[in-house]
Amino acid sequence: MPNIIIIERDINYLKIFIKCMKESGFEVVCMNNTKLVSQVAQKQLPDLIICSLEIAKQNNCNFWNNLCQNFVTATIPLIFLINEASEIYQCPEFAADGYITKFCTTEELNKAIKAQLAKQAARKHGYAIQSQQVLNSPSIGNDQPNVQSILPSIPRLNLVFEFIAANYDKPISLCDVAEALGYSATYLTTVVTQTTGKSLQKWIIECRITAAQILLLQTDQSVNQIALKVGYENLAHFYRQFRDYHGTSPQVWREVEKSHNSHQLNKDKASLNSNNFGDFQ
Repeated sequence: MPNIIIIERDINYLKIFIKCMKESGFEVVCMNNTKLVSQVAQKQLPDLIICSLEIAKQNNCNFWNNLCQNFVTATIPLIFLINEASEIYQCPEFAADGYITKFCTTEELNKAIKAQLAKQAARKHGYAIQSQQVLNSPSIGNDQPNVQSILPSIPRLNLVFEFIAANYDKPISLCDVAEALGYSATYLTTVVTQTTGKSLQKWIIECRITAAQILLLQTDQSVNQIALKVGYENLAHFYRQFRDYHGTSPQVWREVEKSHNSHQLNKDKASLNSNNFGDFQ
């Protein structure tokens, strides 16, 4: 049964939400502030957190940064509860997984919750497949992972992607790439998006996440060291983007992948020994 933490002070709204969520088969933990959210989340490991944006703003969203920096809670999706749609654009730095208004219908609330739970399940399935692609990725001379293989080979954009591959570990942005290559930012992002189906910023992020995967598997560096090495100045931002791609935190991903690879290696060795013994007989 999915477990949800909801953070809201308005008793009337809480009653409506609790009734709706319990009728849909969800377990609910109610809180009226963010002081103990981190502790409760570590203990309960909820499938989703719904928090009033007003309360989050008062806390400067510190509770969410704390959750993102803890490998146990970094994978928990967050939905902000807002009064009106315009509030979505007031605090873009909080980067929630979703938003719902306090005046939404029961059906809309259920859809928002189920969408986040389904997205989380899909992420976990997808990252298991993607993780195998980094095992054989080489590193380049300056000890930075070579991410060129994940970038598209498009003649008229070769200089763009070569620049990204060489500089993803620096705090570069769309404007930096455009300026370095003599394009306007608007023109460059339009061409890249229309040609590849992804924005230029998306390609930069994918390079950083791929490089982080390689370093997580091939080195013993700490997650924080790796985040800084692949171009992240904000550690909470790295944790969040990694979770968006892989459905889990960098620490958990590393442990799972190394355990899986070790198991597969032992299995291969056992198979090889068995075959050699058969040949000897």
